[in-house]
Amino acid sequence: MFNIQDFQDYPELSSFIKKINKYTEKDKKDKVASKVEELMEHLDKEELKAPITYIISVLIEDYPQIITQSHVNRIKDLIKSKNIKLKLNTILILGFFLIHHPKVKNKEYIFQFTDLLTNPNEDIRYNCYFFLSRLIESNPKALCKKKSQLINAFKHELKDKRINNIILLIQFLSACENYRFKELYNIREISIQIIKSLLNENNERLTSSLLDFLNDIFPELRRRDINNKSSEELIEGLENVFIMTKINFIKRKKGLQVDFNEYLENLKQNSLKEDEIYFYTKNKDATDIKFYELEREKTKDFFNQAAKISYDKILNKFSEILELEDIPLFMKTLIKLGQIKGYLSDFYFYPLNYIISKVEKDLEKNGYITLKQYNHLPLKLVKSSIKEVAKENEVTILIGKKKQTFYRLSKIKNKLSKIASREASINLEEYRKKLTPPSFLKLVKHLPKNYLTNFHKNTIWLTNIGKIKFEQELRNSKLIGYFDIKTVSEKINIPQPLLLEILNAYIDVRAGIWNKTKDRFYYSKYVKSKLEMIDQTSDPEEKSQKIKALANKLNIKIEKLHKELDKKINLIAQEIQKQDKISISNYVEKTGMTRDSFFDLIVSLDLTYLKKGDQLIFNPSKIENAKKKVKQFIKKEATTQDFISLGTYDISSTLIKDLINDLKTSGNVNGIFHTEEDGEIRFYTGQGIKNMMLEKTYMFSFHDLFYGKDLSNDEIETIKEIFMDLYDSGRLKGNFDEESLTFTTDEILFANEYNKTFHEFYTNINKYFAIFNSKFQYIKKVLTKKTTILPKEIKKVEKLIKTINKKSITWKNELEAFIIRKHEYLLNQQGISVSKFRKLLPEEREEREIKGFAEDDEVKELMEGFEIWDKLFDNLEKKYLNVLFYQKQFIKNPSNQKYQKLLNNLKIELNLL
Repeated sequence: MFNIQDFQDYPELSSFIKKINKYTEKDKKDKVASKVEELMEHLDKEELKAPITYIISVLIEDYPQIITQSHVNRIKDLIKSKNIKLKLNTILILGFFLIHHPKVKNKEYIFQFTDLLTNPNEDIRYNCYFFLSRLIESNPKALCKKKSQLINAFKHELKDKRINNIILLIQFLSACENYRFKELYNIREISIQIIKSLLNENNERLTSSLLDFLNDIFPELRRRDINNKSSEELIEGLENVFIMTKINFIKRKKGLQVDFNEYLENLKQNSLKEDEIYFYTKNKDATDIKFYELEREKTKDFFNQAAKISYDKILNKFSEILELEDIPLFMKTLIKLGQIKGYLSDFYFYPLNYIISKVEKDLEKNGYITLKQYNHLPLKLVKSSIKEVAKENEVTILIGKKKQTFYRLSKIKNKLSKIASREASINLEEYRKKLTPPSFLKLVKHLPKNYLTNFHKNTIWLTNIGKIKFEQELRNSKLIGYFDIKTVSEKINIPQPLLLEILNAYIDVRAGIWNKTKDRFYYSKYVKSKLEMIDQTSDPEEKSQKIKALANKLNIKIEKLHKELDKKINLIAQEIQKQDKISISNYVEKTGMTRDSFFDLIVSLDLTYLKKGDQLIFNPSKIENAKKKVKQFIKKEATTQDFISLGTYDISSTLIKDLINDLKTSGNVNGIFHTEEDGEIRFYTGQGIKNMMLEKTYMFSFHDLFYGKDLSNDEIETIKEIFMDLYDSGRLKGNFDEESLTFTTDEILFANEYNKTFHEFYTNINKYFAIFNSKFQYIKKVLTKKTTILPKEIKKVEKLIKTINKKSITWKNELEAFIIRKHEYLLNQQGISVSKFRKLLPEEREEREIKGFAEDDEVKELMEGFEIWDKLFDNLEKKYLNVLFYQKQFIKNPSNQKYQKLLNNLKIELNLL
C-alpha cells in the first residue's frame, strides 16, 4: 500500500509502514486500527504531522471505520495549518469521515471547506468542491449561510476557466434564497464575466445552469425570457436588471435574534456605498421596520425622468419589494435622504427634473410662467426650479409685481427688438407697471443695444430707426430754417417730450431762438436772413410793420428778434476769444453766418489766427509752433517721402512754393510741383520721381510721369538730371531717345527681337503647312472617290507624295538650322552661352528669366505639327497603293465586309475620313 522509500526522511515511521502494509495485505482491519491509534500518539511531533495525516488520509478511503470521532477531534484543527500538504491531508480525512458517517452533522467542517474555496491552491479547492458536492446532497441549503464566500470563490475559477467548479458554485447558490443586495450585485458582475469569457465555449451544462440560476434570482430576466439569447443580449439584459432588496426587520429579528443598531451597522459596513442606496422605514409605533437596498443610478434615473410618475408606475417598477401602502413612506424617506428630488402627491410623484423641464419649456414657449399654473405643487419648489432654470441656462428672470408671474428677459428683449426694428420710439410703461422695481431696472440695463439709443424720457426710449429719422429731420430743419417739434413728432412718431430732450442734446440753444410756446426752434441764420431782407426797406414805418409781422408769424417777442440774436452772437464771440482753437463749421452753424461773414467777425475781434483744415488756431505760441512744424514737415518729408501733400495747410501755396524753392536753391530739395485731378497740390521729390521711373516696367516718357502737365524747360532739365543719375548708375538699362524724351528698357528691346525671330519662324513653318495641306486635300479627294480612280490621277498622287517627301527633308533641315542659330544668338543677347544654358535647371532658368528659343513651347508645338505632316506623307507613300487596291475590290463587290473594314481602318490611319 505504501512505498517505504517515500518515508525515508521519517525513520521512526518505518516500522509502522511495514506493519500497516502487512496488515492491509491480509485485510486485518483491527490490526490496522491499532497501528493508527499508535500513530496518533506521535501526532504531537510537528515534523511527523504531515506524513502521519497522509497515511491516515490514504487508509480512510478503504478503512473508514478505523477513524473515530476522537481521532477527528485531534486532527480537525490541522486544517488551519499553513503547510499545504498537512492542510490537504486533513481535508481528505475530514471529508471521507463525514461521507462515511452521515449522521455526524457538524456544520463547522462544511463551512471550513466552503471558506477554503477561495484558497489559491488548486488541489485544496478541488478536494473541497468534491466533498461539498457529496456532503450537501441530502441538504442543498447547507451552504446558504456562506453565500458570500461562494460568490467570492468564482474569482479563482474564472481565472483558471474551471468550468466544472463554476457549475458546482452555481448549483450551490441555486439552492439559496433571500439574497442581499451586495450578493445579487456581485452575482450579476460575475455572470457577465462568465458570459463574456466562457459561454462561447459551447458548454451546454454551464449555459443551462447559469440561465436557470439567473432566471430564479432575477425575476426581471424571467419576464424578459432570456433563453436562446445571444451573449450580447444576455449581457445587456443583465446590465439592465434593477437590483433591489427588502428585509422586514421585525420578521428577521425573530429568526436572527439581532439588535436593530447592530443590524444597521452591519448593513452600513457591507454596503456598496458607491453603487447602492440603503435606508429603512418604520411606522409610528415601530411595529413595522423595513430595510431597503436599491441600485443608486437606476433609482435616480427612474425618479429623475422628465415626466410625472404615477403610483401604478412606481408599484410596477418596484413590485419585488413594495406594496401599494408602502409607497408614501418609501418615497418620503428617499426624498428626505436627498436621494431623489421632487414632490409626492396623493397620486403622483413629480420629479424635480420634470418640474424644471416644464418650467423651462413654459418659459421658452410663452416667455413667462404664473404660479397659478403650478398650484398643485409646493410654491417653494416651483420658485427654486425657476432659479435652477435661470442658473443652468444662464437665463435672466424678471419678477412680476405680485411675485406670482415670472418673465424671461430674452423673450421681452426679442419683443422689444421687433418693435424697435420698425418704430421710432418704444414705451416701457407696460413693463414698469407689471414688474417689480428691481426687475424693471434690470430690464432697462439689458435693453437691446443694437436697436435702442441712450436717449429716453421717463419710460420712452428712442430707437436707432428713430435716431436716423430725427437726424434726417434735423438736417432738413437746417435747410428750411427751423425745427417744428409738433410737426416732426407727428411725422416720425416720437413723443414731443422725448423729441425736445433729443433736440436739446443735438443743438446749441445759442444757435437760434425758441418761439413763445417753445415748440419751434428758429436757427439764427434763418432769422437773420429775414431781418436782412426787412433791413433793405427804407421807410421806417414800413420796416417796423414788417418786423412786427415777422414776430407775429414766428411767434417770437418783437424785442427778441434783434436783441436776442445780437446777444447770442456776442456770447459766441466772447466764447471764441477764450478758445485756443475752434471748429470753423461748428461756429458758422452757431452764428448762422455765411463762411465769409464769419471770417469778418473773426477779423473784427482782432484775432491773429492760423487756419489748418477746419480748425482756426488763435494761441500765438501754437501758431508759431504750427509754422515751425510746417517747415520741419517739409524738410523732413522732402528727403523721406515720394511727394509732399500741400492741401491740408492754410498757409498759401505761394508761401510753401517759395519755401520749397528756397530749399531747392540751397540744395536740400529737388523736385516738381504738380496739381492732381482733385485740385490737391503735390511736390514730387527727387526720390519720388526716381521711384516713378523705376516702377515703369518697360518704357516711359518724361511727359507720362506727370500726365496733363506742360513741362517747362527747367522742369525737363530737373527730370533729366534725376533720370541721368539712375541711367549712369546702371539702375536703368536701355535706350533713351533725346528727341521724344522716351526711355526703353533692355528687356523690351530683347522682347522685340525675340518676337521678331519667332514671327519669322512662324511665317516659314506655316508656309510649309499650307503646302502640306494643299497637296493632302487633293490626294484625299482622289483616294476617297466613290467611283473608279483613273490612271492619270494615280500618277499625279504618286508624284505629289514623292515630291513632298523629298522637299520635307530640306524644309526640316532649314527649320532646325534656323532654331539652332537663333537659339544661340538670343542666348548671347541675354548674356549666357548655350553650354551654360544647358546646365541650368528649369527652375533656375525661370528664376533668372532666361528664354531659350529652342525650348520655347510654341516653337516645339509648331515643330511637332511639322512632324505630324511629315509622318502622314511618309505613311501615304507606303500605303496609298493599299488604299487603291481595297477601294477597287470594294467597288467590284460592295457586300464584301472584309475589304470594307480593311479600307475603313486604313482611311482612319491616313486621315482620309
